[in-house]
Amino acid sequence: MSRNTLIKIASLILMVVSFIAYIAGASAFPIASENLLPWSVWFLVAVIINIVLWSSVMRLLTFSLAVIWFYAFVAGLVPESSTAVNLTELDWSDPDAVAEQGALVFNGKGQCAACHTVDTTAPPGRCPDLTDIGTNAATRVPGMDAKAYLIESMYQPANFLVPGYGKIMPEVWKAPIALSKLEIEAVIAYLQSQGGEIDPTPFDEPIDRADAGTTAEALPPLLTGDPELGKKVFVDAACITCHAVTGIESPAAGETTNEDFEIVTAPDLSEIAAFNDMRYLEESILVPGAQIVSGYGAVTVRAKGTTFQGTLVSQDEEKIVVRTKTADGVEEEHTILLSEFDDEPIEELTDLEAKGYFTLTLTPVDADAPVSGQLVSE
Repeated sequence: MSRNTLIKIASLILMVVSFIAYIAGASAFPIASENLLPWSVWFLVAVIINIVLWSSVMRLLTFSLAVIWFYAFVAGLVPESSTAVNLTELDWSDPDAVAEQGALVFNGKGQCAACHTVDTTAPPGRCPDLTDIGTNAATRVPGMDAKAYLIESMYQPANFLVPGYGKIMPEVWKAPIALSKLEIEAVIAYLQSQGGEIDPTPFDEPIDRADAGTTAEALPPLLTGDPELGKKVFVDAACITCHAVTGIESPAAGETTNEDFEIVTAPDLSEIAAFNDMRYLEESILVPGAQIVSGYGAVTVRAKGTTFQGTLVSQDEEKIVVRTKTADGVEEEHTILLSEFDDEPIEELTDLEAKGYFTLTLTPVDADAPVSGQLVSE
């Protein structure tokens, strides 16, 4: 074997070894040398030798490997970025910096951005848009200022529900999200910065974290099972025809996996376990009507002689918005004033919300005139 052939083989081996070592992040070579040459230098030397000595085929292979190395090298120059934040203290001398930390929690660990938007031009989310919440928060509950409302919303979100939205926000201080007090303070500062002034006044948590481990949500699940078998049931029982889950192919529009099921819209469940506990999941399966995600509840209302049957999009003190679908599949949204609702006699005054009633006109036994208003609770 000629010396030229040995050099070619040695350069080929050096190129392959140095490429693998560079990608793997191995220590520089030669080991223990005072002037260590990084593997990238050895690789470039081997590439030059191979291009000079080898024929066209090997030159092409060498060039291809060099291109791959180049992209890996450039990628290594890009600084890593992360939205993760580990808060150990908050510097309230710079409230804006605290708000920036809160934004990282809001978009990261807190999972807030999965349901809330902070952009009035963005498509509606599962929960209220938080644009200008720094000022709007003071108008939500009479007698409660903006910060007090935000504190309650973070710790006890079910105490007040924005009209048109259901009880779907988890208590973020509990598992699985489990935000610390510092993280919640930072998020509140971020929310206050949305159109309002940041109030750095300390506050006491309105909960006892020691009780979190004994609540029903923290207890072992009532049901146990195998995830893979559950996935099979999820598909076979046609859950996938309504609910989207990343990684599971859904039937195409107009098709069905079972003749008894049609394609309808339902909440995406791809990250359902990230912000809901096992008890909520169990309840949603066993009693699916216990909590309806906003935008998915079916309603039937009559206004000015017309019946609207569809999905409740939103509701406030003056109107509701119902999304209907025509026979050819075209969706339409109808804004209906509560004052336009047709009077309808009710024979049985039970489960009124479940029956789709939003306003009532009643004549109390001790009054001569009827009383009309919005159905708040029953």
